[in-house]
Amino acid sequence: MLHIEIGMRAIGVQSVRGGKGRYYESQRVREYKEAIGWEVRRQIPMNFKKYENGIVVRGIYRYKGKGNGYRIKRPDLDSNINKGIMDAMSGIVWVDDAQIVEFWVTKLDADKDSIELYIWGIEELNNIPLQNVFVFPAQL
Repeated sequence: MLHIEIGMRAIGVQSVRGGKGRYYESQRVREYKEAIGWEVRRQIPMNFKKYENGIVVRGIYRYKGKGNGYRIKRPDLDSNINKGIMDAMSGIVWVDDAQIVEFWVTKLDADKDSIELYIWGIEELNNIPLQNVFVFPAQL
């Protein structure tokens, strides 16, 4: 299992835009993905080998706000929030984000913004009790 905590806000990113053979990604999106990529590289062990088979990801996105429970307001928890994070980790933690076979995300109000990820290769899941995979916010 790999555990990564990034001290920044999870934001929605749009897919690459363009038309007529010209495609681009906004500078804001590029910088966001690069920042995540550098932080992930900093945290993974030196001998880490990218996952090459199926993976399961547990994400916890914390947003600075009033309250200390589930966040019942924007940003929406849709694929755009996950897209930038998963794309940034492709080639670093896994070969391609198409390898993700299960992805479970929670968003919470907290004292500070952060992105927390738990990542398992499917081979690892065969050797551990299921209750150890599903980390609930109350347990954190």
